[in-house]
Amino acid sequence: MGYLSVARIKKCIHTGRSLYQVTCPGDGLSSLPTRFHGFLLPESQGPDRPPYDGHFERVPDEALNVEIQKIGSVEKGTGRVAIFPVSSSMASVTGPAEESGIARKANQAAAIEADFSRRWLFVSQQEIRQSDSDEIFLFDLMGYVCLDEASGETEGTLRGYSETGAHGILEVEWKGKMILVPLIDEHVVLDAESRTLRFKDIGALDPQ
Repeated sequence: MGYLSVARIKKCIHTGRSLYQVTCPGDGLSSLPTRFHGFLLPESQGPDRPPYDGHFERVPDEALNVEIQKIGSVEKGTGRVAIFPVSSSMASVTGPAEESGIARKANQAAAIEADFSRRWLFVSQQEIRQSDSDEIFLFDLMGYVCLDEASGETEGTLRGYSETGAHGILEVEWKGKMILVPLIDEHVVLDAESRTLRFKDIGALDPQ
């Protein structure tokens, strides 16, 4: 079972409630329930790229075990969450009835003292894909091959995703440049069978 990045913890907006603003490079966070479990990892490749390129199979030693509560809805790639560290040691010394009350108070106190800003949130693939739907999540595209049909070249790497009012924007690193590609059929087609992003002419979108 692997783990995928679904959001970047941008900044704390209410210390007493452990409330944070997050940015979401896809639709993984919006598909999750109101409360769910995850892991936090510090930034290692800058704010625009998640650690481990957004995916790992085994939880790293530096990962922080947390419980997440979504506050409101996720709109235009941003949202708000409350974050509480999970106390595994507390669970081992208390019974099920005591754990919910004692551990929760301990976790809330620890959350107030901590600062989870500038970390990435990872969630298990099993939790994200609870349905049998064939829906493709946008964060899945991070592993797709980038093919420019105009030149036949495959030198691009998808680095991120953002939302506009009308459509999504793919952030593609192409020959040392970052090119923004509107996620519409006029510019790019998703080939799920071959896991390929087929760009019509990505060079035409280079502003320089």
